Amino acid sequence: ALELLLRKQREGLKCAYFCFNKNLAGKVRDYFKKVELDETIHVHSIHTFLYSSLKSAGHLPHSGLKDSNYWNNLLPQQFKLFQDSLEITNYDYIIIDEAQDVFCEPLISSILTNLKEGVESGKWAMFVDYTYQQFYGGFDSEYFQFFINTFPCNQQMLALNCRNHTDIIKAASLHSGLPLMPCRRTKT
Repeated sequence: ALELLLRKQREGLKCAYFCFNKNLAGKVRDYFKKVELDETIHVHSIHTFLYSSLKSAGHLPHSGLKDSNYWNNLLPQQFKLFQDSLEITNYDYIIIDEAQDVFCEPLISSILTNLKEGVESGKWAMFVDYTYQQFYGGFDSEYFQFFINTFPCNQQMLALNCRNHTDIIKAASLHSGLPLMPCRRTKT
């Protein structure tokens, strides 16, 4: 994802990286600050982006509970409803990482509305690992099938976990019940 963002930025495109995890967004943001590209590549946690955009404009949905329905349905629907009145940057290229955790119509469509030429342009990429990383239950398999059959995309399967080492993968498998995944890093 980072390499693709760097390539698109070098092409002169205004790029955004979205992910589910706030900690990952922080690490990616720090990386781009180190290479002095944080002004041309914007990094967001999806829910934080939607929430802060609506909050700054005074359009947060009213709800007693901030449960999964609030974050995955109410918040993105409110964002799309008020998007024209929000001061949102539109991007030439968008990457959604950890998409298996947010792949439902309200969230995906609310993020892709920030794409200058629309989702039909194909100027986006999503990284989805629905086999080994589906921890949070945000993956709508019916919408995923609809999406890949409707919009231009090329599915590629990642054969190796490039980030974690075997100890982390074993522990994650024990805690989650997900299958073990082959990995590149063998030393802890």
